[in-house]
Amino acid sequence: MLYLFIGLILLTVVFTFVRAAIMLRANNNQSKLVHDKMIKGLLYADLNEFYNRVPLGRIVNRLTKDLRELDEVIMTYLSFVLIASFDLLGSLFICCYAGTPYALIPMAFVALFANSLRKYYLKTKREISRYEKSTNSPVVSGFMSTISGLSTIRAFKKEEVVCKTQMEYFDLNKTVRVDRAGLENWFSMSLAFLAFLIQLPVIGFSLFSPGTDPASMGLLMVYALKVSKTVVWLVQSEADFEAKLISIERIYKFMSIEPEKKYIDYCANWTPIEEA
Repeated sequence: MLYLFIGLILLTVVFTFVRAAIMLRANNNQSKLVHDKMIKGLLYADLNEFYNRVPLGRIVNRLTKDLRELDEVIMTYLSFVLIASFDLLGSLFICCYAGTPYALIPMAFVALFANSLRKYYLKTKREISRYEKSTNSPVVSGFMSTISGLSTIRAFKKEEVVCKTQMEYFDLNKTVRVDRAGLENWFSMSLAFLAFLIQLPVIGFSLFSPGTDPASMGLLMVYALKVSKTVVWLVQSEADFEAKLISIERIYKFMSIEPEKKYIDYCANWTPIEEA
Protein backbone atom coordinates (compact mmCIF):
# COMPACT_ATOMS: atom_id res chain seq x y z
CA MET A 1 0.00 0.00 0.00
CA LEU A 2 2.91 2.36 0.76
CA TYR A 3 4.37 1.85 -2.72
CA LEU A 4 0.95 2.50 -4.22
CA PHE A 5 0.73 5.92 -2.59
CA ILE A 6 4.31 6.70 -3.58
CA GLY A 7 3.49 5.78 -7.18
CA LEU A 8 0.37 7.96 -7.16
CA ILE A 9 2.35 10.92 -5.82
CA LEU A 10 5.04 10.50 -8.46
CA LEU A 11 2.40 10.18 -11.16
CA THR A 12 0.76 13.39 -9.92
CA VAL A 13 4.09 15.21 -10.10
CA VAL A 14 4.68 14.01 -13.66
CA PHE A 15 1.22 15.00 -14.87
CA THR A 16 1.53 18.41 -13.18
CA PHE A 17 4.83 19.05 -14.94
CA VAL A 18 3.43 17.94 -18.31
CA ARG A 19 0.33 20.13 -17.88
CA ALA A 20 2.43 23.17 -16.96
CA ALA A 21 4.81 22.62 -19.90
CA ILE A 22 1.97 22.22 -22.43
CA MET A 23 0.10 25.30 -21.21
CA LEU A 24 3.28 27.39 -21.12
CA ARG A 25 4.17 26.45 -24.68
CA ALA A 26 0.62 27.07 -25.89
CA ASN A 27 0.56 30.42 -24.11
CA ASN A 28 3.81 31.54 -25.76
CA ASN A 29 2.62 30.48 -29.22
CA GLN A 30 -0.73 32.23 -28.96
CA SER A 31 0.89 35.37 -27.53
CA LYS A 32 3.24 35.67 -30.51
CA LEU A 33 0.46 34.95 -33.00
CA VAL A 34 -1.98 37.45 -31.50
CA HIS A 35 0.65 40.16 -31.08
CA ASP A 36 1.88 39.82 -34.67
CA LYS A 37 -1.63 39.95 -36.11
CA MET A 38 -2.58 42.98 -34.00
CA ILE A 39 0.55 44.90 -34.97
CA LYS A 40 0.07 44.01 -38.64
CA GLY A 41 -3.56 45.11 -38.51
CA LEU A 42 -2.65 48.44 -36.91
CA LEU A 43 0.24 49.11 -39.31
CA TYR A 44 -1.84 48.59 -42.45
CA ALA A 45 -5.11 50.05 -41.16
CA ASP A 46 -6.74 52.83 -43.13
CA LEU A 47 -5.94 56.27 -41.73
CA ASN A 48 -9.33 57.79 -42.45
CA GLU A 49 -11.48 54.78 -41.64
CA PHE A 50 -9.65 53.66 -38.50
CA TYR A 51 -7.25 56.14 -36.87
CA ASN A 52 -9.53 59.16 -37.32
CA ARG A 53 -12.42 57.22 -35.81
CA VAL A 54 -10.85 55.14 -33.01
CA PRO A 55 -9.49 57.05 -29.96
CA LEU A 56 -5.83 56.61 -29.16
CA GLY A 57 -6.62 55.54 -25.60
CA ARG A 58 -8.61 52.57 -26.89
CA ILE A 59 -5.67 51.42 -29.00
CA VAL A 60 -3.28 51.73 -26.04
CA ASN A 61 -5.75 49.86 -23.83
CA ARG A 62 -5.90 46.94 -26.29
CA LEU A 63 -2.12 46.73 -26.59
CA THR A 64 -1.51 46.89 -22.84
CA LYS A 65 -4.30 45.71 -20.54
CA ASP A 66 -6.09 43.30 -22.89
CA LEU A 67 -2.87 41.71 -24.10
CA ARG A 68 -1.63 41.37 -20.52
CA GLU A 69 -4.81 39.56 -19.52
CA LEU A 70 -4.45 37.25 -22.51
CA ASP A 71 -0.80 36.50 -21.70
CA GLU A 72 -1.05 36.14 -17.92
CA VAL A 73 -4.59 35.95 -16.53
CA ILE A 74 -6.61 33.81 -18.95
CA MET A 75 -4.22 30.84 -18.96
CA THR A 76 -4.03 31.00 -15.17
CA TYR A 77 -7.80 30.79 -14.81
CA LEU A 78 -7.94 27.98 -17.36
CA SER A 79 -5.39 26.09 -15.28
CA PHE A 80 -7.50 26.68 -12.17
CA VAL A 81 -10.58 25.29 -13.93
CA LEU A 82 -8.74 22.11 -14.98
CA ILE A 83 -7.21 21.56 -11.53
CA ALA A 84 -10.52 22.11 -9.73
CA SER A 85 -12.40 19.81 -12.14
CA PHE A 86 -10.07 16.83 -11.63
CA ASP A 87 -9.85 17.55 -7.90
CA LEU A 88 -13.63 17.49 -7.68
CA LEU A 89 -13.86 14.16 -9.53
CA GLY A 90 -11.29 12.58 -7.22
CA SER A 91 -13.03 13.88 -4.10
CA LEU A 92 -16.41 12.57 -5.27
CA PHE A 93 -14.91 9.16 -5.94
CA ILE A 94 -13.45 8.99 -2.42
CA CYS A 95 -16.76 10.13 -0.91
CA CYS A 96 -18.56 7.30 -2.67
CA TYR A 97 -15.86 4.83 -1.63
CA ALA A 98 -15.79 5.89 2.04
CA GLY A 99 -19.50 6.47 2.53
CA THR A 100 -22.35 5.79 0.17
CA PRO A 101 -23.22 6.72 -3.40
CA TYR A 102 -26.36 8.38 -2.04
CA ALA A 103 -24.12 11.24 -0.91
CA LEU A 104 -24.03 12.30 -4.55
CA ILE A 105 -27.76 13.15 -4.53
CA PRO A 106 -27.53 16.38 -2.48
CA MET A 107 -24.32 17.26 -4.32
CA ALA A 108 -26.15 16.95 -7.63
CA PHE A 109 -28.91 19.32 -6.46
CA VAL A 110 -26.33 21.79 -5.17
CA ALA A 111 -24.49 21.56 -8.50
CA LEU A 112 -27.70 22.44 -10.37
CA PHE A 113 -28.33 25.46 -8.13
CA ALA A 114 -24.70 26.51 -8.48
CA ASN A 115 -24.94 26.28 -12.26
CA SER A 116 -28.08 28.45 -12.31
CA LEU A 117 -26.38 30.94 -10.02
CA ARG A 118 -23.30 30.92 -12.25
CA LYS A 119 -25.35 31.73 -15.37
CA TYR A 120 -27.05 34.65 -13.62
CA TYR A 121 -23.70 35.89 -12.30
CA LEU A 122 -22.00 35.59 -15.70
CA LYS A 123 -24.62 37.68 -17.49
CA THR A 124 -24.13 40.52 -15.03
CA LYS A 125 -20.35 40.13 -14.77
CA ARG A 126 -19.93 40.10 -18.54
CA GLU A 127 -21.80 43.39 -18.98
CA ILE A 128 -20.02 45.03 -16.04
CA SER A 129 -16.64 43.91 -17.41
CA ARG A 130 -17.46 45.35 -20.83
CA TYR A 131 -18.57 48.61 -19.25
CA GLU A 132 -15.47 48.76 -17.05
CA LYS A 133 -13.15 48.23 -20.01
CA SER A 134 -14.97 50.90 -22.00
CA THR A 135 -14.45 53.38 -19.15
CA ASN A 136 -10.71 52.69 -19.12
CA SER A 137 -10.18 54.11 -22.60
CA PRO A 138 -11.37 57.69 -21.84
CA VAL A 139 -9.05 57.81 -18.82
CA VAL A 140 -6.00 56.82 -20.87
CA SER A 141 -7.00 58.93 -23.87
CA GLY A 142 -7.71 61.99 -21.71
CA PHE A 143 -4.39 61.67 -19.91
CA MET A 144 -2.42 61.40 -23.16
CA SER A 145 -4.35 64.30 -24.72
CA THR A 146 -3.64 66.43 -21.64
CA ILE A 147 0.08 65.70 -21.80
CA SER A 148 0.33 66.46 -25.53
CA GLY A 149 -1.77 69.65 -25.30
CA LEU A 150 -0.46 70.94 -21.98
CA SER A 151 0.86 74.20 -23.44
CA THR A 152 -2.48 74.98 -25.09
CA ILE A 153 -4.39 74.22 -21.86
CA ARG A 154 -2.17 76.58 -19.89
CA ALA A 155 -2.36 79.29 -22.57
CA PHE A 156 -6.16 79.38 -22.41
CA LYS A 157 -6.20 78.75 -18.62
CA LYS A 158 -8.43 75.69 -18.83
CA GLU A 159 -6.67 73.67 -16.12
CA GLU A 160 -9.78 73.42 -13.92
CA VAL A 161 -11.96 72.31 -16.81
CA VAL A 162 -9.50 69.58 -17.83
CA CYS A 163 -9.06 68.41 -14.22
CA LYS A 164 -12.84 68.27 -13.70
CA THR A 165 -13.35 66.29 -16.91
CA GLN A 166 -10.56 63.86 -16.03
CA MET A 167 -11.91 63.36 -12.49
CA GLU A 168 -15.34 62.57 -13.93
CA TYR A 169 -13.71 59.84 -16.04
CA PHE A 170 -11.95 58.48 -12.94
CA ASP A 171 -15.15 58.55 -10.86
CA LEU A 172 -17.08 56.65 -13.50
CA ASN A 173 -14.33 54.04 -13.81
CA LYS A 174 -14.04 53.57 -10.02
CA THR A 175 -17.83 53.32 -9.66
CA VAL A 176 -17.94 50.44 -12.10
CA ARG A 177 -15.05 48.72 -10.29
CA VAL A 178 -16.86 49.01 -6.95
CA ASP A 179 -19.96 47.46 -8.53
CA ARG A 180 -17.85 44.61 -9.88
CA ALA A 181 -16.27 43.98 -6.47
CA GLY A 182 -19.70 43.93 -4.81
CA LEU A 183 -20.99 41.45 -7.39
CA GLU A 184 -17.99 39.15 -6.82
CA ASN A 185 -18.46 39.24 -3.03
CA TRP A 186 -22.16 38.42 -3.38
CA PHE A 187 -21.33 35.48 -5.64
CA SER A 188 -18.72 34.15 -3.19
CA MET A 189 -21.16 34.34 -0.25
CA SER A 190 -23.86 32.57 -2.27
CA LEU A 191 -21.45 29.76 -3.19
CA ALA A 192 -20.37 29.44 0.45
CA PHE A 193 -24.01 28.93 1.44
CA LEU A 194 -24.42 26.25 -1.24
CA ALA A 195 -21.27 24.55 0.03
CA PHE A 196 -22.81 24.45 3.50
CA LEU A 197 -25.81 22.61 2.04
CA ILE A 198 -23.43 19.87 0.84
CA GLN A 199 -22.04 19.32 4.33
CA LEU A 200 -25.39 18.93 6.11
CA PRO A 201 -26.44 15.54 4.63
CA VAL A 202 -22.90 14.17 4.99
CA ILE A 203 -22.83 15.11 8.67
CA GLY A 204 -26.27 13.56 9.16
CA PHE A 205 -25.17 10.34 7.45
CA SER A 206 -22.05 10.16 9.62
CA LEU A 207 -23.97 10.67 12.88
CA PHE A 208 -27.06 8.55 12.35
CA SER A 209 -25.96 5.76 10.01
CA PRO A 210 -25.73 2.47 11.98
CA GLY A 211 -22.75 0.15 11.73
CA THR A 212 -20.42 2.56 10.03
CA ASP A 213 -16.65 2.42 10.28
CA PRO A 214 -15.26 5.44 12.17
CA ALA A 215 -12.23 5.59 9.87
CA SER A 216 -14.44 5.65 6.78
CA MET A 217 -16.68 8.30 8.32
CA GLY A 218 -13.64 10.44 9.12
CA LEU A 219 -12.43 10.09 5.55
CA LEU A 220 -15.92 10.95 4.29
CA MET A 221 -16.12 14.06 6.46
CA VAL A 222 -12.70 15.30 5.35
CA TYR A 223 -13.41 14.91 1.65
CA ALA A 224 -16.97 16.22 1.96
CA LEU A 225 -15.52 19.45 3.31
CA LYS A 226 -13.03 19.41 0.46
CA VAL A 227 -15.84 18.89 -2.07
CA SER A 228 -17.64 22.00 -0.84
CA LYS A 229 -14.49 24.11 -1.14
CA THR A 230 -13.67 22.63 -4.54
CA VAL A 231 -17.16 23.36 -5.88
CA VAL A 232 -16.82 26.99 -4.80
CA TRP A 233 -13.37 27.20 -6.38
CA LEU A 234 -14.50 25.53 -9.61
CA VAL A 235 -17.57 27.69 -10.14
CA GLN A 236 -15.70 30.87 -9.23
CA SER A 237 -12.77 30.04 -11.53
CA GLU A 238 -15.04 29.11 -14.42
CA ALA A 239 -17.05 32.30 -14.03
CA ASP A 240 -13.92 34.45 -13.87
CA PHE A 241 -12.45 32.61 -16.86
CA GLU A 242 -15.52 33.27 -19.00
CA ALA A 243 -15.59 36.91 -17.89
CA LYS A 244 -11.94 37.36 -18.89
CA LEU A 245 -12.72 36.06 -22.38
CA ILE A 246 -14.07 39.53 -23.15
CA SER A 247 -10.46 40.60 -23.66
CA ILE A 248 -10.13 38.02 -26.44
CA GLU A 249 -13.29 39.37 -28.03
CA ARG A 250 -11.87 42.91 -27.97
CA ILE A 251 -8.47 41.76 -29.26
CA TYR A 252 -10.06 39.83 -32.12
CA LYS A 253 -11.66 43.04 -33.40
CA PHE A 254 -8.21 44.56 -33.73
CA MET A 255 -6.84 41.40 -35.34
CA SER A 256 -9.47 41.57 -38.07
CA ILE A 257 -9.00 45.24 -39.02
CA GLU A 258 -9.62 45.83 -42.71
CA PRO A 259 -6.30 46.90 -44.28
CA GLU A 260 -5.94 49.87 -46.58
CA LYS A 261 -7.10 49.30 -50.15
CA LYS A 262 -3.72 50.15 -51.68
CA TYR A 263 -2.07 47.54 -49.46
CA ILE A 264 -4.51 44.90 -50.74
CA ASP A 265 -3.77 45.90 -54.34
CA TYR A 266 -0.04 45.79 -53.62
CA CYS A 267 -0.27 42.28 -52.20
CA ALA A 268 -2.37 41.15 -55.16
CA ASN A 269 0.12 42.48 -57.73
CA TRP A 270 3.31 41.64 -55.88
CA THR A 271 5.67 39.21 -57.55
CA PRO A 272 8.82 37.84 -55.90
CA ILE A 273 12.17 38.92 -57.31
CA GLU A 274 13.91 36.06 -59.01
CA GLU A 275 17.27 35.17 -57.61
CA ALA A 276 20.20 35.89 -59.91
